[in-house]
Amino acid sequence: MRATLRFDRRRVVLFPAAALVLSSLALGCAPNYNLKATEPTRSAVLDAVSEVIHNRYPMSRTHSEDGYVLAVTPVTLEGVTRTKRSISVRVLQNYTGGFEPVVRVRHDFDAATPEVGEVSTTDPVKASPFGRERWRPMGYLTLEEEALAAAIREKIGAMGL
Repeated sequence: MRATLRFDRRRVVLFPAAALVLSSLALGCAPNYNLKATEPTRSAVLDAVSEVIHNRYPMSRTHSEDGYVLAVTPVTLEGVTRTKRSISVRVLQNYTGGFEPVVRVRHDFDAATPEVGEVSTTDPVKASPFGRERWRPMGYLTLEEEALAAAIREKIGAMGL
């Protein structure tokens, strides 16, 4: 029997790489993701976002402590389907310490189907079938997201931030 030496390429590469990563973590060379906030501040960006969204969509709400703005459009009828758009803008900290808005516009449709009420009741409201609203996402409107993001960046630039 002849003893053969097996050469495993994975062990040769992975062990030194793992040793390097572990030693850098032990020495405190790990990256620090708790960056100090830089200009523009979160409240200034949130003010600009809320002003742009409130001007475009009257049914909107700003949550300043959590840093986001929500809005919905009125319900419209497209064919036989009721639709609406849900707009959400979050103000998040980026990698350089500044704050930037993240815009999402979702196109929803109503997938309500009538449900049979209680059959053995004498109350006509409970006995009649009603369709409860059940909004389901149809897709995301990326062109509207880009237009909103551009308007928000323009507003932030006009504020001098």
